[in-house]
Amino acid sequence: MYFQADIALLEFYLYLLKWVQTNKKGRDVQEFKYYSLEFDEDEAIISLLPFGNSARLASIWEVNKLYNVFDLSYIVQKLTQLTNRLGRDIENHYDIQMNTFIGKVPLKG
Repeated sequence: MYFQADIALLEFYLYLLKWVQTNKKGRDVQEFKYYSLEFDEDEAIISLLPFGNSARLASIWEVNKLYNVFDLSYIVQKLTQLTNRLGRDIENHYDIQMNTFIGKVPLKG
C-alpha cells in the first residue's frame, strides 16, 4: 500500500517519528505537520491539529473538504502504530536500516 503512494516515504516516516518522540516527552500532544522537500509548498501536506480531547486531520490534497475530527487519544495511537509499521515496512522493502537516516535528513519546522 505505501509503496504505490507518490510521497517520499522515508521523509514522511522521519516526520512521524520526530512527532511521536516529541509527544512522549511532554504532557500535551503537539500538532503534526508534514512538509516535503519534494514540494515547494508553504502549507503542510498533512497536518494534525489537536484541540481539547480531539484533533483535526487535514491534507492539502483533499478531494472533498471534510472536517475530519477524531478523539485525540485514538489518532495519537493510530499515528504511533503507523510510525512503527511504516518504519519496519520501509526497512524490509528497501533492505535498509532506518537508524542510518534518523537525524540526518533536514526537516522543515
